Amino acid sequence: MILPGGFAISKSNKYPEATVRWVDYFYSEEGNRLFRLGVKDVSYVEKDGKYDWVDALKKDQSQIGKYVTWAGGWYPSMDMQKHVIASESAPENLEVSEKIKPYYPKEVWPEFTFTNEEVGEFKALETDIVKYVNEMAAKFVTGAAPFSEWDNYVQTLNKMGLDRYMKIYEAAYKRYQES
Repeated sequence: MILPGGFAISKSNKYPEATVRWVDYFYSEEGNRLFRLGVKDVSYVEKDGKYDWVDALKKDQSQIGKYVTWAGGWYPSMDMQKHVIASESAPENLEVSEKIKPYYPKEVWPEFTFTNEEVGEFKALETDIVKYVNEMAAKFVTGAAPFSEWDNYVQTLNKMGLDRYMKIYEAAYKRYQES
């Protein structure tokens, strides 16, 4: 799992202020370039304001991790498009991204937090409901379950506690909005 912006300091960190300064650096122009590309003329080259890997890394991209800190996992930074050398920044992909912008969600939610009272009940409901939804989605798509069974599908979800699940989810969403 990759979580851009993900960051935590443990209680055993003797220098939390210095750690935060280090993390803050990766949000700067210079820091982001170092984070994403490594060291100029060692791991990347710059020509006409564009970046590319040095020839050795173009030939063997498995070595990029020796020069950058972003190579997988959580990281305390953000992606600046000009520093990303990947298929995401290819012109055709950027063109498609522009075309689908009108369909982007208006709001992207983080994972919600649940109270101690809610979490056990919510997770139990979620486990069963998500499993059933995934199974039935596959059956509806493949034709193993006809769409004439849709009402039965909805009734089953309701019997599984969908209303309670949604009430807990809505309470967590409300807390998110208020924070």
